[in-house]
Amino acid sequence: MSTASNEANTLRDGSKELSSNQEISDERSALIAAFHFSLIAAHRIPGDIPTLLAHTFSIQYGQMLPVASTNANVADDDDRIITELRSVLTSLPAYKPRAQVFLDRAISIVTNGPELSMNIPLALGEDLPVRLHTLLQGTLWAILMQGGAEADDRLVPSVPLALPTSEESENSSDPDEESSDDYDDSESSMSEESAPEELPWEEEGAGRALWFLCKKFAFCRAVGEKEGYFFAANEVNFRHYAGRVFARGESVFCETGLGECELFPSYRRVRCPPIAKLYADGNISTATTPNHGIYSWGRNMFLGLGLGGSTRHVTPRRVYFPDAPHVAAYEASLPPWHKHELVIDMFQIITQVMVTPVGTVIAGCNHHGRLGLELEQPMVSTYRPLALPESFTPTQHRSTWVSMALMQGCRVFVAGKNDMGQLGLGHTEDVHVFTEIPFPVDDLWGIMTFTVFLSGETLLYAGQVITHATYFLPHNEGDVIVTPVVLSLTHNPKIVFIRTDLIWVFVRADGHGSFGVGPYGQCFEIPFEARAVKYNGKRCWIKTDVCWLGLGDNTGSLLGVSPDLGPLITMPAAVLEFTAAFAKADDIRLTRAVV
Repeated sequence: MSTASNEANTLRDGSKELSSNQEISDERSALIAAFHFSLIAAHRIPGDIPTLLAHTFSIQYGQMLPVASTNANVADDDDRIITELRSVLTSLPAYKPRAQVFLDRAISIVTNGPELSMNIPLALGEDLPVRLHTLLQGTLWAILMQGGAEADDRLVPSVPLALPTSEESENSSDPDEESSDDYDDSESSMSEESAPEELPWEEEGAGRALWFLCKKFAFCRAVGEKEGYFFAANEVNFRHYAGRVFARGESVFCETGLGECELFPSYRRVRCPPIAKLYADGNISTATTPNHGIYSWGRNMFLGLGLGGSTRHVTPRRVYFPDAPHVAAYEASLPPWHKHELVIDMFQIITQVMVTPVGTVIAGCNHHGRLGLELEQPMVSTYRPLALPESFTPTQHRSTWVSMALMQGCRVFVAGKNDMGQLGLGHTEDVHVFTEIPFPVDDLWGIMTFTVFLSGETLLYAGQVITHATYFLPHNEGDVIVTPVVLSLTHNPKIVFIRTDLIWVFVRADGHGSFGVGPYGQCFEIPFEARAVKYNGKRCWIKTDVCWLGLGDNTGSLLGVSPDLGPLITMPAAVLEFTAAFAKADDIRLTRAVV
């Protein structure tokens, strides 16, 4: 081939390359121009067209789309501007298949409107499209929860941490049915040795984002929060909505119902038929199901689940009533989808007390005969009926390791250890059958070695005298009071907080603050009304309208008060920071006294 011919071919190839580069440059410029026009024209069009075009560019050309600032006014989304945008987009050339997907999506939104996740308009006879977001909200909530969506908010305290300075001025279930074929009546199908699966969303904040991928997801979260059930105790969290129960937390003894594992960091579904109601205390749990009866799971150390046998840690299992035939017969008589009506109420601490339409049954720890069954065995593994009057149906209970009280209105029946007269019956013999206290009781605290009774406007005391009581009784510490006597408080209380021998707090009825006795037996008064009281070990916190106050063990500055105050705080001091100990503290029950 001649030299002239080679030169001609070289010139021709160079011309083609220049032409091709010019074409690519023009296509890039057209896409960039379309992107900037979309920022103006599609500002109010749902679907985020500019982002779709930016993805088109990055996939096609392997680099980020250059964005220039624009001072153009945002256009109204009228027909003219939308038509012009559609014309610009349809005039763009074809791109690589992956890039073309995003461009086609943008064109589809401009032409037909965005695909909505809620309030989808349908023509007569038209069905909803088959999409994830068109599932029933309960089903969708469960899918997102199982996928790792973070459901727990980190709440900010609603009151200041410390006192203000002088310069400062003074928070429906879906009707979808679920097949029961996967459930075994005797034991959950999930292995007890299952380990939590790693999820890509467990990085802090990432799981929360799943709820906000579309409006339907956010709606499911909001409804689940409003209509669902949330419980947290002993490092275990439960969430129940639309028949599904999800759990997370420590599960060494199967407290979550997910299996035996040191920790389940994210929510997982508890393998149980769809449930109507969940009763849980952080150690043991019981669920009522509309079509499959009662299921229980958790730390069965004292056989309080009522499952029979001696298994100590269990995943969800069906509860039967071999020793309460009248309850079993009533459950069998209930029609399908009404089996949950067997349980009126359930009380759980070491023991499970189940209130049914045909009587109250009980199972669990029987130390000192506290179950009131007249049985000597230390544990009762199946539900047994209680001998209570027909006119008495428990609505509350108070329980300790050695005794128990069942309550309805001002009537209280007690059983268990009574060696110091602490049950208020006027004698010191243990009580093995539930016996009614011979005076009206609105509330009570203690029932270990002593009991404080609230009877109308009066606080009564029975049992061994502790340090806290010596401020209000003419007795010495260690004395035994068999017949209840009146506590002589310095002021009439309108609200009472008592945690056994840890802390007593009384809110004055005259509105002039609060008084009480702290963890180390020191009497105190504060000029604020206590709104709530929390405790963790020997540490206590009192909430007021002004700030949180701390007292008790301040080792390691875990109370959150000034470290200059030392390791032992006997008088309430302002909390400066919320500590890990505070975050894990439990609330002390508030009782309103009758004044």
